[in-house]
Amino acid sequence: MTKRFGDLPVFDHLNLAFQKGQTTCLMGESGCGKTTLIHLMVGLLKPEKGKITGIEGSRISMVFQENRLCRHLSGLCNCMLPLKSTEENRKRVRNLLFEVGLDAMAVEKPVFELSGGMQRRVAIIRALAADSDIIFMDEPLKEMDENTEKLVVQCIRRESAGKTLILSTHNVEDAERFSANLIYLESPFINNHSEKN
Repeated sequence: MTKRFGDLPVFDHLNLAFQKGQTTCLMGESGCGKTTLIHLMVGLLKPEKGKITGIEGSRISMVFQENRLCRHLSGLCNCMLPLKSTEENRKRVRNLLFEVGLDAMAVEKPVFELSGGMQRRVAIIRALAADSDIIFMDEPLKEMDENTEKLVVQCIRRESAGKTLILSTHNVEDAERFSANLIYLESPFINNHSEKN
């Protein structure tokens, strides 16, 4: 697969395979193409050459680099958007939000009143709560302290079990926390390999 932005080559004949039902971390410095690769895989961008296979027909949820929340809705309502409005789903979402450290008041507040780290957790729970086969997360652990990270990683690992989880990070310790396969990206061209932790 080849992807360019104008004259800038981001990927040149990139060839990668992801293990179904496993977690993979895309690693590399800022500007190496992690976000671009995720956007290509979910269909938000198109490659100049090549194609992406294996995702057709899959249900996808995503945590973007920006939280992309509905600012005037509560955390609970944001997480309910991809779900049927049932009391069972509302209870599950509340419990997930509590699990990652949001209290009852924060769950019901409009998200624009929450801190950046709280909003990030809402975005993560929205993706986990959705009925998906593949979950993409672009730098999910940013804006979190160490204790919050532990809560979030535990929740992500449990809720994504058996699903394909693809996340990007700058930190090799994130891959260790998720017991993930690693794919290293370098810019402007890709020289990649993967290995299993």
